[in-house]
Amino acid sequence: MRVFVTGATGFIGSVIVKELIEAGHRVTGLARSDAAAQTLKAAGASVHRGSLEDLESLRRGAAAAEGAVHTAYFHEFTHASLMTRLRVLFGGSPGGTLSRFMAATVATDGRAIQTIGRALAGTNRSLVVACGTMAMGPCHLATEDDAPDPRAVGALRASEAATLETTSFGVRASVVRLPPVHGDGDRSGFLPRLIKIARKKGVSATLGDGGNHWPAVHRLDAARLFRLRSKKDPQVADIMGSRKKAYRCERSLRLSDDASTCRLSASRRMKARKTLAGLHRSYPSITRRPAR
Repeated sequence: MRVFVTGATGFIGSVIVKELIEAGHRVTGLARSDAAAQTLKAAGASVHRGSLEDLESLRRGAAAAEGAVHTAYFHEFTHASLMTRLRVLFGGSPGGTLSRFMAATVATDGRAIQTIGRALAGTNRSLVVACGTMAMGPCHLATEDDAPDPRAVGALRASEAATLETTSFGVRASVVRLPPVHGDGDRSGFLPRLIKIARKKGVSATLGDGGNHWPAVHRLDAARLFRLRSKKDPQVADIMGSRKKAYRCERSLRLSDDASTCRLSASRRMKARKTLAGLHRSYPSITRRPAR
């Protein structure tokens, strides 16, 4: 299967590319720089030059594939084109720079998804789009049946709405709501930030009795889920389309959310140990606390 991947050299996209290639798929990754192109070639993927703002490049990349995975997003100001940055910087008062950048980011993401979707239209080809659990409301257990909460922190993103719209013109589209993602090479994610704060303050703080829950996923598990959603086999769509079965599938791909009853297989325990070992190598001043 030929798969077109945006964000193919990112923290999540790079392992999705590897997962797809190891499963026997042919991957073409979007690259906006020479460095990204070299990284893709070294990973065994084909290179498609372009960017999220180059809609024609996105259309051609998706049209030549049997499915697409969209993980790219403007996480940094430098990811946008020069013209977009100039409009953000000089398009109003200095106090509105951040809001203008966020608006440009959301608009670019929506246009990219729509362009890829229309290139796949009418063929029942798959489109898998990364989004975040921060679009969900707090203080309750969210499921696949819950719509994004307009009051939530991440509700600004239009990824879900744009993706669901592509189903109206014959695309087998789905959204993967990603919680904070961790794994080898994580230097600026949610978990390293907590560790950095603990190092700076000299204490690892908790809220209340520490019973609040944060969802999390290892990037290798996330990559596997993206691969499964990209498959042409309709049985996969049926499995993931059933809430009960999807819950089982999700549970098999991540750690338990309940820290007090976390049950891990031997392979998961080994992976967890390796992840913790990597964190301690990266942050040697953090000492291991014995489990109570």
